[in-house]
Amino acid sequence: MRIVVLSERKNNAPEGEPLFMRTASRILEECEKSGIDCEILFPETLRYENQDGRYLIGSEEVEPFEITPDDTVFVCRSSVLDSTKASSIVSDLERAGFFCVNSLSCLEVCDQKYRCYLRLKEQGIPTPKTVSLPSVEIQDDGTPKKIKNIQQYVNMVGSQFPLVLKTDQGAGGAGVMLVDSPNSLVSVVQTLQKVDPKIDLLLQEKIPYEKDLRVIVLGDEVIAAMRRQSKDGDFRSNFSLNGDVTPENIDDQIKQLAIDSASATDGIFVGVDILQTSDGEEYTLEVNASPGTEGIEKATGENIVSKFLDYITDKSNWTNLREQKFKLTGESFDDKFENYLEETVGKHFNKSLMVRRIENSRIDESTKMKKLMKMRDNGDIFASLCLEQAKSKKLINHVSDWKNKMFENFCEQNNVSLKSALEEKRDKYKRAFGENWKNVYYEEKWKKYNEEYGYDDLEGTTASAVKRMSQTPGEPMYDARLEKEKYK
Repeated sequence: MRIVVLSERKNNAPEGEPLFMRTASRILEECEKSGIDCEILFPETLRYENQDGRYLIGSEEVEPFEITPDDTVFVCRSSVLDSTKASSIVSDLERAGFFCVNSLSCLEVCDQKYRCYLRLKEQGIPTPKTVSLPSVEIQDDGTPKKIKNIQQYVNMVGSQFPLVLKTDQGAGGAGVMLVDSPNSLVSVVQTLQKVDPKIDLLLQEKIPYEKDLRVIVLGDEVIAAMRRQSKDGDFRSNFSLNGDVTPENIDDQIKQLAIDSASATDGIFVGVDILQTSDGEEYTLEVNASPGTEGIEKATGENIVSKFLDYITDKSNWTNLREQKFKLTGESFDDKFENYLEETVGKHFNKSLMVRRIENSRIDESTKMKKLMKMRDNGDIFASLCLEQAKSKKLINHVSDWKNKMFENFCEQNNVSLKSALEEKRDKYKRAFGENWKNVYYEEKWKKYNEEYGYDDLEGTTASAVKRMSQTPGEPMYDARLEKEKYK
């Protein structure tokens, strides 16, 4: 067993002291105690080879050595994102089936605060209202243009000063400011944008809290929690800013919130920052995919790094290994699912227009059932599926409902998490089309419908049916009528 840690180099380390950051040093220390081979590599100096399934990795400081997905775990700290080369290497390692903690996807989500906020909201996790401020142009005199109608952004987060202003990227409390009036908000924003016109800024409501908690999640369990308190009147309570830390016994509700927050970001080992109000309400502030261990170990007296090593060296926890192997063949998981449908349900699934028309018709449910039974008796597999569902729920479900169910079953059969499979599908389009990925996805979907049925076949469907027919498993409803009009 070998553990490879990808971590940044410590700046201004005294002569004779290691160049590793604190958490990386602790991992090395515990590995030496347990007899585990451990290497710490700096992302910016990585050397990597992938030749015919033979993988070599090293750095300018460490001679390259051979690794395999069966004997090597990668611990990826946030500094991986600072190097395009390192990110590309981790991406290739994941596709090859190496277990990476945390995954590149998790690191990217947590590194961008607004992206993390959107992910948490998508999963229904309570989090402070947040809005992304628009970038501005720098005028000829060197001053940035004022943001038009900045009050509208203030209104979106509750209109109640003070508010929190954040840079989209930053850790340890850096890039977090408190603004107490509209004038101070405009002033700070203009100053920051003058320094960096491309800076991404977030405006966030300030939650009056009683407790500021850092909860460490490992896998699907909470392994430690601490309370943080600021010093010298600073509203930021980060340990890295000399905040006081004390152990905290948290209830099951907070534990579940932390686990759900970690799951929303695909985190395996993360620090979840939670605010608890005097009324007993909890909010997830953010998720840290590269949590430090010094503060939590100091507060709790627990050997967090040892627990972490026990988890990542247990191969039963290497879920990513099974999931990533689907990507080795060049065929996406989504493609595998479509092939599965063809094999098990046949072309009836996509081409049983009669079933769809029966479902969408205004005849009574009993008549629908009789028509579907007749089609089932004539060998229509999809009609059989609809009947089975109708009997259990006393209603006729739509095509998308059954496809969603079968997609979930297929994921379960292949030991692939539903979230992982959906993320792969999204990422495929995001990589190809950037922020426009969703429009392209549905455009392609409508093209496919046109090729198979022609738009005339869709004219008789109701607006709600059209929405359902264009629904992706796990995705919210989408008004596909707009896309249909584009291609008429």
